[in-house]
Amino acid sequence: MAPFFMAVSLGLATACSAAERPEVQAELLETFAAPYARQGVAVDDEHFYPVTNFAISKYDKASGELVAEWAGAGEGDPLIHMDSLMALDGRLYASHSNYPFSPMTSSVEVWDAETMQHVGSHSFGVNRGSFTWLDRYDDQWWGGFANYDKVQNGQTEPDRQPTGTGDTDELA
Repeated sequence: MAPFFMAVSLGLATACSAAERPEVQAELLETFAAPYARQGVAVDDEHFYPVTNFAISKYDKASGELVAEWAGAGEGDPLIHMDSLMALDGRLYASHSNYPFSPMTSSVEVWDAETMQHVGSHSFGVNRGSFTWLDRYDDQWWGGFANYDKVQNGQTEPDRQPTGTGDTDELA
């Protein structure tokens, strides 16, 4: 069972040079048992949401009680590999890919945080690589794609054809 740690950070600097790295102090507030905390954890005002490859759980922050869960039918159906999760404005957004399969394909998957119902999907198609993280900052979406230099099942050499890498026009 993977524990999830919640901490309060005290005094982060917003901008500094490498020589002026801030010293960050944090206080451990609570430890929760969260078996789905394998890929990441999203947090909103009242809940935290651990995520594994194909399941999300919802816990009450005050009590640590499990409130709800969403799970795919099984590994690979309907989702194959969620990598991270973030909460924003009543929605949960997951980076999703078909890792370890190839050619690499990815999407953003969306849930209603209240009902834990899957409500949307944005496919990147066979493009860019495996979508591994996403966030929202300064009114823009940010995310990262990984390209794995390993030979996947059924291949004789690594898939190094992420067409469109670096082209983000269609994501705006």
